[in-house]
Amino acid sequence: MIVDAVRAEWGKTWSLRSPFLCLAGASVLICATAWSLANDFVYGLARGDRGSGTTMEPIDAVAPALQFGLLLLAAFVLLTVTSEYVSGSIRSTLLAEPRRWPMLAAKTAVSAFSAALVALVTVAVAGELVQLHLPRGDQRHLGDRRLDRIRHRSHQVGLRHACDAPVPTGPTSQRAVAHRDARAV
Repeated sequence: MIVDAVRAEWGKTWSLRSPFLCLAGASVLICATAWSLANDFVYGLARGDRGSGTTMEPIDAVAPALQFGLLLLAAFVLLTVTSEYVSGSIRSTLLAEPRRWPMLAAKTAVSAFSAALVALVTVAVAGELVQLHLPRGDQRHLGDRRLDRIRHRSHQVGLRHACDAPVPTGPTSQRAVAHRDARAV
């Protein structure tokens, strides 16, 4: 019964143009805002407004952009619910499903799934755009962040181990590690 309601809501939602336009607009807004924030950081580095050692994580540009784009994602959710009331087709929906909770649950499921899927894909694309725009020295890899967390926790506990060595980054990091290891011997 609820599966049939979800199928019906899925068909009603995607039979209109406005949900596509709303989600496409949200994706473009999120990507453009994230790129703009990264561009502002790069411009600040070029002007000397920021120190030369200042770095920016891609998430620092993508997170505010996603928060801004949530406005259009909320508009998409509102659109899926209110479009039937405007056109008057809510009458036939309630005739087909007289109980309201399966209809409301189906609308919620379709809206939440669609918005979450678009947001997830858009955040991945925006993160890649930001990484392409940032200078190479400002990009840190996931492994480097994990190593920083391990180092921070080990200092909190008072342990000292091999993580205390500086973390080489960049394309020549393997050569730097090999050179450092050769000097240690």
